[in-house]
Amino acid sequence: MSYEEAEAFRSELLVKNIRCREISNELFHDYTGVTGFHEKVMEVRYIDPAKLSINREVLIYNDTVAFYQTRDEEPYGVEIIDPAFALQQRQLFELLWSLSDRPPSSSNSRTSIF
Repeated sequence: MSYEEAEAFRSELLVKNIRCREISNELFHDYTGVTGFHEKVMEVRYIDPAKLSINREVLIYNDTVAFYQTRDEEPYGVEIIDPAFALQQRQLFELLWSLSDRPPSSSNSRTSIF
């Protein structure tokens, strides 16, 4: 999606107060002009790539786990709708979240999502 479309999406998340959490290997930098996005919507944790290399995105929502890739190769996305699998992936996410660090504090922290 274009930068403008991504900004509109981030604004919609903010208006609807939809919270997101992400675990990433990246340290973050400026990328959005949506005021309040990181303070109210997005929470990010950093994990050293030596512990876990994250090279594909994973989204977990409702009873769905989605894997996607948009960067290096041919873009793709896969959704698996399975309540038990979604629960398992949530548990893995929570375990990794507890082992991850907060990145340097910044109101303009960058996340790879959107």
